[in-house]
Amino acid sequence: MTAWTPDIRIEYLPPGTDHTSIGTVIDGWIDYSISATRGSSEYISAPYPMQTTVSLLFDENVIPDIELGSWLTIGVYTPTTGTWSIIHSGNVTDMTSSYRSYGLSGFVLEWQLSLTSAISVLQNMTWYNEATFTDTTDNCIYQINSDLGRAMWNQVNATTSWADIGGMDWLSFDDGVIYTLPNIVVGGEPSTQVLTAGYRNVWDDLTTLTYGVYGWMYEQAWGDIDFQFPDLPLVKALTLTQEMLDTNIQGGQSVGELRNTVTIIEYDNVESTYYDHESIEKYTPRMGALSTYLNTTLDAANIGERILAGMAYPLLCTKQVSVNLLNPIFTDAERELLLYYPLGQRITIESPTPMGGTLDYISIGCQFDISKDAFILSLSLAPYTQAYNSPNWDQIPYNYTWTSYGVAFPTQEWQDL
Repeated sequence: MTAWTPDIRIEYLPPGTDHTSIGTVIDGWIDYSISATRGSSEYISAPYPMQTTVSLLFDENVIPDIELGSWLTIGVYTPTTGTWSIIHSGNVTDMTSSYRSYGLSGFVLEWQLSLTSAISVLQNMTWYNEATFTDTTDNCIYQINSDLGRAMWNQVNATTSWADIGGMDWLSFDDGVIYTLPNIVVGGEPSTQVLTAGYRNVWDDLTTLTYGVYGWMYEQAWGDIDFQFPDLPLVKALTLTQEMLDTNIQGGQSVGELRNTVTIIEYDNVESTYYDHESIEKYTPRMGALSTYLNTTLDAANIGERILAGMAYPLLCTKQVSVNLLNPIFTDAERELLLYYPLGQRITIESPTPMGGTLDYISIGCQFDISKDAFILSLSLAPYTQAYNSPNWDQIPYNYTWTSYGVAFPTQEWQDL
């Protein structure tokens, strides 16, 4: 357990600058507040672009030397390493100024900066697939990533010169001087998928490749996109006890979240539907359709069964928790994990019984609310067993013995049943 006083540093890079370059520090402000959100609110939904509002107060008339489109990073000093580490970042999309009252100083100047992340660029970016490509999920994602630097001529800014483009050939010039795109970090996923030839939307393809095989993705603080597929169990990273949690814990369960009738649509529009009849009898048909790039019925059946195993039955669980990282109950290691890597973690939450009790979760969304007086991190959660299938009692065949169940589900943990 350690006390902590955060030291914040905000830097920016001009538009078109590589994000690994050294930025310019914004200084001279007398107070600040930051609200920063990224991730998703449910396991089966793709992440939204980072959304951030940075409010800086100045006691004199100042116009920060920041252009729209600049890349801004929010860093925190890490005592254990003696370095600055990024907790959030994004492109500046709006800047507003106003005067407001502030303590004994009278009126001060407030600048509000709105940021969004590279996901918003990918959502509006087209790539060209020269020929139909059939391969594993990993290699399909790498295929897109290898072409992210290519662009159509009408995407080039009118002021871009041949010198800006560099020594690229006419067919596939690189527009890296126009966009700095996120790195893509892929897990292991063996299903075969198909990318047909032609112009295609980058974000639509990345999300369909991932969520079409019941995987998930999240955006790191510095802008990289990580892809995860539930083939190998996640190692538990942290336990949040009730003493660590703020009181605004949200839990519950809902029939509207269930899926017991699942239609998988393959890349060529072949449809297959899978059912959990016991769930249908209890909760009526709860239908869902999933468009994929899969090209075999066997892979489609595997995904259909995964979804049923994870979503056919309700689970009383915690939906969201908040922690104040200024609380000295946290060790340096626990606090730094939550600061720099809040998403994609397997976390045990010791919630009160009405919010599901003690269960394992995946952190799929986060929000920082930061000021001089508080450093609040809110986590959106998905039950670990929703992604990494572990049956509920209702799903276990009636003729299983303790021995045969252990053979069928050797990694099952008692708490997750």
